[in-house]
Amino acid sequence: MDREIIGFEQIFPDTYTQGTVLTSMYCFEIKKNIAKKCLDIVKDFINNQLQADYNHLKRCKRLSDTVQILIGFCSELPCYLIKELTVLNEGKEIIIKKVDVCKYSPMTKKQYVESCKFWPVYYRKPSMEQSNLTKEEVQNFIYFINTAISTGKKYGTCQSACLLTYNDKIIATSGDNIKNHPLHHSVMLAIEQAAFILRDVRKKEKGVNIKKKYNKIKEEEEGLTVRGEKETGLAYIKVETTIPCAKTEANAYVMIDKNNHNDNHYSHGCLNKFCIQQQHIEQKNNYETFEKPYRNILKINNKIELNNTCEKKILKKKKELKENQTDFLFCNETKDQDQDKDQGTKNYDKTNIHSLVPLDQYLCTDYYAYLTHEPCFMCAMALLHSRVKCVIFDQLNQKNGALTSIAKVHCLKNVNHRFEVYRTIRK
Repeated sequence: MDREIIGFEQIFPDTYTQGTVLTSMYCFEIKKNIAKKCLDIVKDFINNQLQADYNHLKRCKRLSDTVQILIGFCSELPCYLIKELTVLNEGKEIIIKKVDVCKYSPMTKKQYVESCKFWPVYYRKPSMEQSNLTKEEVQNFIYFINTAISTGKKYGTCQSACLLTYNDKIIATSGDNIKNHPLHHSVMLAIEQAAFILRDVRKKEKGVNIKKKYNKIKEEEEGLTVRGEKETGLAYIKVETTIPCAKTEANAYVMIDKNNHNDNHYSHGCLNKFCIQQQHIEQKNNYETFEKPYRNILKINNKIELNNTCEKKILKKKKELKENQTDFLFCNETKDQDQDKDQGTKNYDKTNIHSLVPLDQYLCTDYYAYLTHEPCFMCAMALLHSRVKCVIFDQLNQKNGALTSIAKVHCLKNVNHRFEVYRTIRK
């Protein structure tokens, strides 16, 4: 295939390229002024005859002075319908004749024009339309196809290769390894590489988040936070103080006399079960020494039910950290790199490929796949389930091609995803 690539041909379903296929049906001719009433009489009968397979056919065909009404494959109408139509037609006989109509719905404007020559049809815009490639898109296609061909010649055991791009940036590329393993087609290896890159990106991002979570837990273990209030008339001022105390947390409300700023009124309650008893006794004694209204205002959170709150919280966070230990270790770098607070984010941006892939990406969604050869059925289904946007290939696979030679997987009605397919045009 040394000839120069000059363009690309889009692969459509066979119904897009086939000629007009005709089938025989029957109709009867009636005057224009009673055509609507006659159609109302035979409407249910026609719908039962045509059903959903022939919804592209119009029910009437207008002539110069009369209207032909299509009744379907039946050459005769029931007697009760004939009687009603005869009455409307002023006693004249209803003559049924044979006509040729288009069997399939037109998929292109050209097919629509050809079909209307025989019987009027509806043209409904198809889901898969012809795309007119710009010069820039054609140049990009040619460049990436040639890159895939070079990769196949260099690394493919059968000179086959697959190249995956996202926003015109190469994400993954691979030659085939069929001679060493029958399932190592270039498409399968390239998709596997793209999946590994996506998994790597998510692990690094998850590792950065886990590292931040770990540092937060560590800070909570090394210090305890005391929250209090200061009485100023009817208002209270929230006070937050950090006191070094290993594996403890305190949560207390503090009231201080605004006229007498005596620190003896300051108290905090440690909720750790190892020191709760002594603190509880001291707080109880201090509470009883206060005079009203301070005794009623002072609220100390020293209930025994809260003894294990701190420890349970820390153990829960440690358990979550232990479960994600592998991911956490994955994001650890050298000591010199750890000196920078945002080193995890910088490591994430180090690889250009990683920065190109969105975190919410699903496999190969919106990727373009450039292939040296038409994919087999296995590779075509892998591309379909990977949610690629477009497939461009060079050489046909006459024995097992799944996109044009044997079948057209991307055109099947029952699949839950479809993608565009182009084939190279050479001089």
